[in-house]
Amino acid sequence: MQKFRIEDDLSFQDDETIRREQQRLLNEHLAYCRKQSPYYRRILADLPEQRFRLEDLPSLPLTAKNDLAQHNHDFTAVPDTEIADLCFTSGTTGRPCRITYTRQDLDRLAYNDALGFLAAGMKPSDNILLTCTIDRCFIAGLAYYMGVLKVGATAVRNGLNSLESHTEIIRDGGITGIVGVPSFLAKLGQHLHNSGIDSSAIRQVICIGEPLRNREMQLTPLGKILETFWPGAVFSTYASSEMATSFTECQQRCGGHPPADLAIVEIIGADGQPLPPG
Repeated sequence: MQKFRIEDDLSFQDDETIRREQQRLLNEHLAYCRKQSPYYRRILADLPEQRFRLEDLPSLPLTAKNDLAQHNHDFTAVPDTEIADLCFTSGTTGRPCRITYTRQDLDRLAYNDALGFLAAGMKPSDNILLTCTIDRCFIAGLAYYMGVLKVGATAVRNGLNSLESHTEIIRDGGITGIVGVPSFLAKLGQHLHNSGIDSSAIRQVICIGEPLRNREMQLTPLGKILETFWPGAVFSTYASSEMATSFTECQQRCGGHPPADLAIVEIIGADGQPLPPG
């Protein structure tokens, strides 16, 4: 069973070490899927048994959201007795999909978000205000909470609440970081400003669910609004429930980083074929 320890993060290893470890993990993952998942047992039936290389990724069949929706239960690769948590996707582009997590999956989730938070500068001494729900079968809120705890910081779970409620906590709670949806955080920043509340102690505004950068990696109008309230503190992220992995900006704030031992990035065009760099 894989242990997810922050000290084992691959991100700052040399390219050869990262590729070697990614290839090992990829082969373990493929073997497990073929053995345990009814869906991938069918889909990967014709895959040669030979050792898979990173260069061979284009030969793997793609899995789309509609595959997950149509064959949902066939993706489950553990007995029901090992399922610890059940959530549903947001359903933004289709009907919500059921996703199950084992205890190890939840450990992986905490590790994923902790690495992103650390990259953004979060420290064990921080008090982090979570402005997103942790219930309603929403996995992201749980992931942020668990990630904050794995960093060693303090989680302040005010969740989906009023501007006034968050303002009271920021004024009295020693908040040094916020996690939330940027369009809501822009309203919160304006409310704090109008109320004369000093929020300059907030060093990380980690934004979820909405993009903050355009194709040129410059801040969007919404990102610029947030920067007026928290200069140099705004971080963009990208994630999805289906991959349980996030791309979080580091302190250079010029694009997200996926954890090297959790995901291998392949950019696919509209025709389903890999695209070259750039």
